[in-house]
Parts: sequence; C-alpha cells; structure tokens
Amino acid sequence: MSKFSSNGSQDAPGSHFPESLRLRLSEDLHLTGKAKRTHDGYIRAVRQLSDFAGCSPDQVNEQHVRQFFLRLKSDRNFASGLVRAAFSGIKFFFTHTCKRDWEIIKMLKLQNLTTLPEVLTIEQGHRRRARLGPCPSWQGSQGPVCAAADDDRSTSAKLLGQSPALLPAVSG
Repeated sequence: MSKFSSNGSQDAPGSHFPESLRLRLSEDLHLTGKAKRTHDGYIRAVRQLSDFAGCSPDQVNEQHVRQFFLRLKSDRNFASGLVRAAFSGIKFFFTHTCKRDWEIIKMLKLQNLTTLPEVLTIEQGHRRRARLGPCPSWQGSQGPVCAAADDDRSTSAKLLGQSPALLPAVSG
C-alpha cells in the first residue's frame, strides 16, 4: 500500500494506528488462536486501511472501507489472494476488536478460488504411470521420477479411500 491516504496527504505508514489499538487487535488475534502469519497479515491490513483513511482504525467509517476495497480491487489490481487477506483482517477487526455492524462488511464478496483435486480413473493412472518410465520400486527412494510416481499413487489412493498398497502396480 502506498504512503498516500485517500485524501492525498503523505504520512508515515502506521502513523494513524495507535499502539493501544494495535495491541488490543493483537490480543484478540491471540485469544482466537490465529497463526503468526495470519496475525501479522491482519494487523498489516488494518494498518493499510488506517493509512488509506488518514485516521485511527476505530475512526474509520463505512465509506472508507468501501473506497479502500474499490481501490484494491480496481485501481491497484491486487491479486485476489491479497484482497482476501486484507478483507479477512479488516472483517476480524470490525467484528471482534472494534465491533461494527456494517453492511459493507456483509456485502463484500470475494471470488472463490477453490479448485477440486484431480481424480484419475484407474486407466488414467496407468497411462500416467507409463509416461513416467520404469520404476524399480514404489518406495520413493529411487529418484525424482519414482517419487513422482509415488506421489501420484498415494494421491490416487487417498482420493479413492484406499491404501497405496491396494492399488495395482503398473510396470514401466
């Protein structure tokens, strides 16, 4: 995020985020069991919103949040993962630390990027295994080609709910 706020002024990053409020957010994150990287990302997102609005995060209004996300999604072309992380941090702040019942938090929808794992039929598994070349063992210690075959076999077995030992071995 740039050092420029929504009103065009230039301030040092974090200069609008009081230490007492940052500490309270940090404690709330700790109490809810968030991981360190999540903790850091959420604090960064709230600081960026504060910098954007040019005021303390507890003084930010709904319009600031709206403009902040419009800027991230449109003007700055942030990757959806970064927008999602910022949204999660800001949502946490306004639902746990500085409780606000805002429509913008309810309204914001982010693109869902979940993908399903590739599921192979037995025949597709055999063809994939054949493309990998000869493999003297399924133990994974025979080099990268065999390790890849092991990964494919283990993944297929997990998806089928079977042990890799129960899947038929394919000779190269």
